[in-house]
Amino acid sequence: MDIVKDILDNIINYSLFFYKDEIVEEDHLEKYIIYLNKKINHNYCDLYFENIFSIKDVVDIITIEDYINRLIISCNISNSIMIGAIMYLERLNIYINKYNIHKLLLISLLISSKFLEDIIFNNNYWAKYGGINLKTINRLEKLFLIKIKNNLYIRTNEFYTKFHEIFI
Repeated sequence: MDIVKDILDNIINYSLFFYKDEIVEEDHLEKYIIYLNKKINHNYCDLYFENIFSIKDVVDIITIEDYINRLIISCNISNSIMIGAIMYLERLNIYINKYNIHKLLLISLLISSKFLEDIIFNNNYWAKYGGINLKTINRLEKLFLIKIKNNLYIRTNEFYTKFHEIFI
């Protein structure tokens, strides 16, 4: 009986989180940045995939904090989209570094938004605020989905576990 109660508690908490889901606030943003910075340089290397997402030719790279902040404001990123995006990034299981995190995060946010939200922005909008052209964003989205084998479903307990990992 306790197991059923725990499951119901998790579902209720998860539902309440989505019910009150708003644009990521400053205190949550800080937690996401800390979590993402831990992930940089901690995955294995897929050179082909890494090179496609890399921005090594850019001299001055926008900080990940500024980039996420711009996307949050421009694309109405909520906590659920952010957590979904982080989970998709982890499903990639590739080498994440300061040169590819921007494009990887952009595409994972785009995919998370499309999967979790009812009202979404088109790829042209994401390209504009993500700082890349439409053709590139379409290609990267396709490659990202292939790499994660179109595995977009997020179980409630997985989401809840990731939420606690980031915030507790």
